[in-house]
Amino acid sequence: MVSANNVAQASRFTVSYEVLPEDIPANQWLIDTYGETAEVVLEWWKNDIDDEGRDWVTKRTLERLIKLHLVDQPLETGLIYLGEGEYAPIPLSGLEARLAGRRQVGIRELAADVDGWEARLAAAARAADEGTNDTDTVHQVFANAEVSQLRDHLDVVARLLRHLPPKLRATYLVGQTPEKQRVWVEAFAKVAELAKRG
Repeated sequence: MVSANNVAQASRFTVSYEVLPEDIPANQWLIDTYGETAEVVLEWWKNDIDDEGRDWVTKRTLERLIKLHLVDQPLETGLIYLGEGEYAPIPLSGLEARLAGRRQVGIRELAADVDGWEARLAAAARAADEGTNDTDTVHQVFANAEVSQLRDHLDVVARLLRHLPPKLRATYLVGQTPEKQRVWVEAFAKVAELAKRG
């Protein structure tokens, strides 16, 4: 990470470039390296802890948590050690529950019951313009999914996408990386195909 240009730096360098954590595709690397376990841990990181918690849990910390889980070791030791037997103040019960197969809805779960989720979303669209809790759940899953996850389940995404309110659908194209925008354009094209078929 290069700091903002100051007088000393500007006198020696023409340009400085700041690389932020979100500029590095660490989420995708974790999924490529550790598979489904990484997907579960990332779902926890995105949905179950707040911004302050995410400051404590870096991508390297996520990797330590994944590795500890894979060898059946306590997860707490993967958190930042503060000294005197204390670790970063991050509750791990939600992560442990997700890793044990409880209380998780991610893109794999949507794909496993796409007919059921499609029926729920259709009912939600009839019930209210803004949708229901089911609408919010699917929207959150889509918003947090990595490009590879969306691409792997593009048919499922398209089937569910057409039942989401227009206001939510618009958010998938705004402020996204070009790669993610391309996937969403493909998904919207599939939605148009589904609409033609009826």
